Amino acid sequence: MSQTARQHTAPVRMCADCERITDRPILIRSVEQGSGPGWSLYACPGCAPRHLTADEARCLWIEHVERCAPCVTEECPVGSALRGRFVPEPETP
Repeated sequence: MSQTARQHTAPVRMCADCERITDRPILIRSVEQGSGPGWSLYACPGCAPRHLTADEARCLWIEHVERCAPCVTEECPVGSALRGRFVPEPETP
């Protein structure tokens, strides 16, 4: 098969939370088995922040805003969810 015939396809996985198919899966956990093969759990960009540490969310947010056109002028829901994971909400008096 020639290089021109090969097409790079984006990985497609099911989100472990909302069970929707996503072409931008984020690895949230690797499950290891004592015997037999393990597996990986993925989440979509909208659900992933619930599973990430603040540092992981910050790194993904930076990566996201570099590629997301709506985030240039105003934040999209994915950018907002990621940012909300590492920026604490202001306390109300």
